[in-house]
Amino acid sequence: GKIDYYRNLAGFNILMVENGSFICDSLADVFRSLDCSVVVTDTALNGIKCVSNDCFDIIISDMALPGKDGREFFKCVFPISPHSLKILIVGYGDIDPMITSLDYEVDEIVEKPFPVTELLDRIVTNFNEYHRERPKRSI
Repeated sequence: GKIDYYRNLAGFNILMVENGSFICDSLADVFRSLDCSVVVTDTALNGIKCVSNDCFDIIISDMALPGKDGREFFKCVFPISPHSLKILIVGYGDIDPMITSLDYEVDEIVEKPFPVTELLDRIVTNFNEYHRERPKRSI
């Protein structure tokens, strides 16, 4: 079933950068229930520190952050961690629909509100497509 499908994410290291503005707690709980390790931080600068010190499979950031926004955060993160799966969470109507994830140097742009399953589906799809070659890290 669906949960077995998400079990592919077990062992992933995930960074979430957000400022209390999306369903971060429930997402973090879901990821942890799938045996992922989750680090949550609240500003772009702290997020950049985390990425500099550790290797993340998935980096999820909200667009709305104090100081640097999510777009600026990913611009800084890309050279440090080019192979991480990068997901930008945006508010409804926050960005021009003509803008693509490529313009923002991210793999996915997800608009709030969204069901947790949509985010998980996109993550699994991305990993199946792009990261087939990538050896799974042992915990």
